[in-house]
Amino acid sequence: MAVVDGGELRVYIGGTPIAFATSSTINLTSQVDELAPTSVSDASFTVVKPRRRSVSISTNALYGASTNYDFKDLYDAWKAGTSVTIAFKTTTTGEWEVSGTAYVTGISASASVSQDASVRATFTISGETSITVIP
Repeated sequence: MAVVDGGELRVYIGGTPIAFATSSTINLTSQVDELAPTSVSDASFTVVKPRRRSVSISTNALYGASTNYDFKDLYDAWKAGTSVTIAFKTTTTGEWEVSGTAYVTGISASASVSQDASVRATFTISGETSITVIP
């Protein structure tokens, strides 16, 4: 992976970037089952097998006039439990993107006087994700 400007790595919903993303994070995790029983007196290493995987994506974004996916759009998807198609990617050709169907699992907004509002959104992908190379 080439060095990518952190402001370029963004969360997209339905192909449209969340406006003015200032930071984005993707977390891929696995739960594991212990296969070999261990006890306090057992000196061997634990043996495990991956069981369940999950992916969550979060973003911090600034919103100004005439931007896409403002707080209300995210709120409406969260309240209705509507799934969104989401991608975590850069716009650099030859780099990767992770995409899938997700739900908004958290949103918050803050605002300072004479500043654009800041919104934080967290998404949990439902089902399997795909990783592809950006053409």
